[in-house]
Amino acid sequence: MITTKRFFAAYVRLLPVLSVLWSAVLIATAIFFFTHINGRAFDTDLAKILPRANDANARYVAKTVIDSHSNHLLLATVFDSPPHQRVLAELSASIDEDVLIPLESNTLDAQLYQLLFPYRQQLLTPTDRRYLRNGQLHIVTNNARHKQYTTGTFDESKFRDDPLYLFERYYLHSLPKLPSIRMRGRWIQRQHEGQTVLVLPVQLTASPFDTAYQQRVKAVLNKLEKKLAKHGACLHPVGALMYAAHGFERANQEMSTVGLGGLLGIIVLLLYAFRAMRPTLILVTSLGLSLVVALQSALWLLGSLHIVSLLMSVAIIGVSVDYGFHFLSDYYQHNDRAVHSVRRIISSLTLGMLSTVMAYATFTFSDFSLLKEVAVMALLGLPSMYLTVVLVLPFWHRRTNTARHMPPALRRFAALLSRNPVARRFSQPAVFFLALLVMLSLGYATVTPNDEVRDLQSLSKQLKEEEDFVRQIFKQPTVTHYVLISTDKHAAEQLLAAEQHLIGQYPQAFRLDTALNTLLPSEMRQRDNHQLYQRLYGSDVAQTFDPDWHEFRDFSLKPFQPMPINELLQNPILQRRFEHQLLTLPSGDIGLLLPLRTNERILNADYCTDMIGIVQCQFISPTNELSDKLGEYRRLLSKYLLLSSVLMMILLAWRYGRHSVLVALLPAFAAVCGVVFSAWVGVSISLFSILAALLVLGMGLDYVIFMAETQQPECVMVSLILSYATTLLSFGLLFLSDTAAVSTFGLTTAIGITVILLLSPAVRKDWRDKQHLETEKV
Repeated sequence: MITTKRFFAAYVRLLPVLSVLWSAVLIATAIFFFTHINGRAFDTDLAKILPRANDANARYVAKTVIDSHSNHLLLATVFDSPPHQRVLAELSASIDEDVLIPLESNTLDAQLYQLLFPYRQQLLTPTDRRYLRNGQLHIVTNNARHKQYTTGTFDESKFRDDPLYLFERYYLHSLPKLPSIRMRGRWIQRQHEGQTVLVLPVQLTASPFDTAYQQRVKAVLNKLEKKLAKHGACLHPVGALMYAAHGFERANQEMSTVGLGGLLGIIVLLLYAFRAMRPTLILVTSLGLSLVVALQSALWLLGSLHIVSLLMSVAIIGVSVDYGFHFLSDYYQHNDRAVHSVRRIISSLTLGMLSTVMAYATFTFSDFSLLKEVAVMALLGLPSMYLTVVLVLPFWHRRTNTARHMPPALRRFAALLSRNPVARRFSQPAVFFLALLVMLSLGYATVTPNDEVRDLQSLSKQLKEEEDFVRQIFKQPTVTHYVLISTDKHAAEQLLAAEQHLIGQYPQAFRLDTALNTLLPSEMRQRDNHQLYQRLYGSDVAQTFDPDWHEFRDFSLKPFQPMPINELLQNPILQRRFEHQLLTLPSGDIGLLLPLRTNERILNADYCTDMIGIVQCQFISPTNELSDKLGEYRRLLSKYLLLSSVLMMILLAWRYGRHSVLVALLPAFAAVCGVVFSAWVGVSISLFSILAALLVLGMGLDYVIFMAETQQPECVMVSLILSYATTLLSFGLLFLSDTAAVSTFGLTTAIGITVILLLSPAVRKDWRDKQHLETEKV
């Protein structure tokens, strides 16, 4: 036995020394942690913890899409009438470019124009191609003449090199089409319902998920909004940063409301239970220091922790606080020394800690980095709190307890709950297994998982309306589905041919103005265009075109030389133009990402391979693939839940024999009840439901082991009630959150711990012994 007289004689003798040493470790680690808190390696990049696609190219595309949506912000504003240019210059000057960088498109346009100009005699718009192929040459020259007489300024060099303005029309045709817009410096202007809408695209200088950066951006926007208010205008910022900032503010608000309410409830509960502030302060302080030790040790071991894994690790608080309640409730219900309380509970504390550690240890086999970090926190945090309970708390409660401080009402309720008839029925293996089978069957038949990532978040209605407003005005629909075509980087011509073929096959599914072949036609199209130029320049219509300006005309045609597609695709200017479409994939291939106007799958994976040969096609939807991966991890965690239960059953067999099945599976049954019952009340089952089930499993193991090890179930039930109440106030109140993921976690936890509290007396020693005697008689 662990609790031998010799062991406890040494324990009592060394307790002051061990307590001082462990307290010194706690305090020294806490001092180190808080003095170096500004340099803490807490990661806030959500992309690093999101499930990754198995395909490297798909992962790269998903990152590209996320970056393209999250690294920019659109500053939209509405005026009653077009503002003066001075006003726009003043607004632009008010933006701190260390925080937000206004995008300049005119420079890129000029560079791209110069890049393509040498190949002008083999580039034509579809309209000009149609005119020339149909022999309607006079329409082309009339358009050029109209251009000459309606343009306020005359560019001699441009007229000499492009006398019929064919290249100029081609280049303007290749630009993204924005309806009825006007460029006013860096601002984009459009009239809408009698008002003037202006949009300034800006680039972020840091991650949109960085909370400190969000505050800097907010300060810049507030300054801009004040200037706009002087002119009777308002600001509508649109972008991922605004959603992230709203989510952070909403989380802070919920944590302040729910968290503060829960904290006050816990303090009132502990004051009621222990009738003094001292044990509450000692428990909270020791718990906090123990968790700081675990956190700092994890940072030393892993180098960094993600903020989400840190938040998920609060489940460790819910488990480890049980140890303190178990000690204090025993101490305040007996008229003896604290070391005797440790002697009575040491076996249940040790078994509870080891079993929970083993359950969390299964996370280390996961490929999900988030779960590995949570596992490390559990492996370090639970033993840390265990040592604090057996070394520090008895030292601070050295005096013999001479009064029973526990309220009589609480003790009577605990006595009633410890022998409730439902638990008594579940102590019979046949009843338990029948209930488990029924619950699993009902869950399988009625529970429908929902892994849709869009349903896990709470979006601001105002932000969504502002985004829809800007998209509607500038005809920019939300894109969630893409087609990726890729090939060897030396076969770029095939890439253009595949894009042209796809757009020709599905013209309604793709935007023509964002297509690469609109700017760089295939070699066959170039050769055909060059022949059309020859026919035009050699015609009488061209030779008689405006004889007054014959000294500027240059109808000479250079020999056909195909555009160096491979070289142009590597040019930084062109790569900037197609920044989030023209990709160099991890495989070394060159890829082209085509946004789809429709959300329907329009082609199978082998479509381009069948039609083109060496070009590969993939239908990609980063949002849907993320949802699929969340579903995959939900199923994986469900397997870990089952594995943990089986592992606990095997490990506890030496202690409880055939009763180990009930001890190990009762927490699993409560976890299943939490998931199934929450689904029945309308909460979607997701990854966060399983995470809550794992919390219930960890706490449930402590509940049943504490109850299985004690000779005084009524006394232990007091600590379980306190643990249950604090967990309900800490986690159960999360059900009130507007965020679906958080609400699911809170409700599943609340239901699960309620079930395990009600059923934990099923493993009482006296009931097990009675069943054993009845079995022997039979």
